[in-house]
Amino acid sequence: DPKPIEHLSRLGITVSTRFEHFGDLDDLEEATTAFHDSLELMSDGDLNLSTALNNYGAALFVRFERLGNIEDPDFAIALHRRTILMTVGDCPSHHTNLGNASLARYKCTRELGDLDQAILSHRHALELAPDEHPGKPSLLGNFGNSLLARFRHTKELDDLEQAVSA
Repeated sequence: DPKPIEHLSRLGITVSTRFEHFGDLDDLEEATTAFHDSLELMSDGDLNLSTALNNYGAALFVRFERLGNIEDPDFAIALHRRTILMTVGDCPSHHTNLGNASLARYKCTRELGDLDQAILSHRHALELAPDEHPGKPSLLGNFGNSLLARFRHTKELDDLEQAVSA
């Protein structure tokens, strides 16, 4: 029965939107739980699975940004990778979400591999997005932030120059 899945997905989106507007952490937790629970009810063949994975990964990223739970980026990365594998055609937002989660994990671990993954994901998102894409400025900003973080880590001037031109 798809009704409980649809209800949980809508609940997650609605409560997530309310969190964005008012900033109540209880709303963020409720949204994260709703996205998790909707995934628990889905099968691998569900047509909405990639969207549900992406929504849950995005909620975990936001939760990490607000609360600092260091397990959230790890799980978000796994969810976004699975989303990318399941999506027919490439979607810039899926790649930028993976990049953002990788950058978040880098901030915890200081592992250069996480930073490299963030840069690759953000670069790929930019390559996928046409110039008229409404999210292009945000994609450029994410790419520049990742390059700036790598410059700060490695002191490679090329990263700084790419970040400035992004």
